[in-house]
Amino acid sequence: MISPALQQLYDEHEVILQAIDRLRRILSAQDMASQNEELRALLTFFREYADGYHHQKEEAILFPALADANPAIEMLTGSLAEHHELFRDALASAEEAMDSGDWDVASTTLAKYASDLADHISAENDELFVAADDMLSESEKERMYYQFLDSDRELGLEQKQIFEDEVTNG
Repeated sequence: MISPALQQLYDEHEVILQAIDRLRRILSAQDMASQNEELRALLTFFREYADGYHHQKEEAILFPALADANPAIEMLTGSLAEHHELFRDALASAEEAMDSGDWDVASTTLAKYASDLADHISAENDELFVAADDMLSESEKERMYYQFLDSDRELGLEQKQIFEDEVTNG
């Protein structure tokens, strides 16, 4: 049985993948500019939910716990943290392009972002989280779960639920 801490990360990935699907539908529209409002809402989701709620948990809690358990995993977690930085840069670049009306650059940037983020999620689900389940003791996973809850409370549980509802019901 998967630990509640890792299950939370898997569940957040599912929400993020649904947002990626919505982003891809918008990118396939004939006139992206007409989708500006929904596109900006998705950028906010990716910035605040995917990065703020999810990636920050990984960087501040999961990755250090894994490094303590097995320093050899730092190469993988370091690479994944670098991906997070690239995702932040891509969102900023896409928003700049949208602000200047360069929808071709925005579209290209967001298409690459969606593809790279989906690949990243797959690597975490298939490799990192499986390794974490094996490497961490039950008490470490339980402690991590409560740290995840504290992190969500600090950022706002209500806002997190709003993001999840908007993506899953929107």
